[in-house]
Parts: sequence; C-alpha cells; structure tokens
Amino acid sequence: MACAYHKLMIKLGYKRYIVHGGDWGAVIGSLITYMYPESVIGLHNTMNHMKFGWRQILQTLVGTVFPSLVYTSKAEKEFMHPIFKFGERMYRKFAYFHVQSVLPDSYGYGMVDSPVGLIGWIGTTYVLLAVEEI
Repeated sequence: MACAYHKLMIKLGYKRYIVHGGDWGAVIGSLITYMYPESVIGLHNTMNHMKFGWRQILQTLVGTVFPSLVYTSKAEKEFMHPIFKFGERMYRKFAYFHVQSVLPDSYGYGMVDSPVGLIGWIGTTYVLLAVEEI
C-alpha cells in the first residue's frame, strides 16, 4: 500500500507531500515516510505505534501467524499480541461483526429505516460492553 500511495502522489504531480494517517493509515503513512523520505515533507499520525524496520515488520507478520517461532515465553506472546485474546472475546460476544462482514446492509436498513432499530443496535452494544470487560 505504501508503494501504491507513493506512486499515486507522483502520478498526481506531487514530488513532495505530507502524509496523514490513523489506524492502518498510520502504519502505511509511517512506511511511506520510511521508504520515501526524499518525498515526504511531514508525517501526522493519529495513532501511536512502534518504530518500523524490516526486522520488526517481519517479526510481527511471522509472530501473528506462528507466535511460537518468534516469542519464547507465554508472557512475551501475551504482551506483544493481546489482540488474540481481545479478538476471541469479540468474536464470541459480538456475532454481529460476522454479520457485518458478510451482510453489511442487513443492519444498515434497520438502523436507517427506524429509530428503534438504531436504539436497539446501540443499546445492545452498551449492554454487552457493561456485562464483560473487553
């Protein structure tokens, strides 16, 4: 993605540009800055993350799929990748994430068509968040 965005900016006529990103955009923006420092005037991120080098990127990718190859202890794995436990709880507790990924319009029509549908959606989310710490 970093290469694609850089090529797009060059094709649009920008030899130098400012990068902004949040969430995944923060990661991609950092990679653009790392890979094309001569083109980036400045970087603004709305999400903090670790400094990326090729070693860290490779370690994160391999560790996500095969944690036992990268992390030597259970404590290190849990410290580096708490997202596994979070993701498991989200999958069990919030089945609508699955529905949103395969049938996104199903909820959309209900929320747009009726204020009761929107209240039901928001209410369910608050109740589920109150019942179990995420």
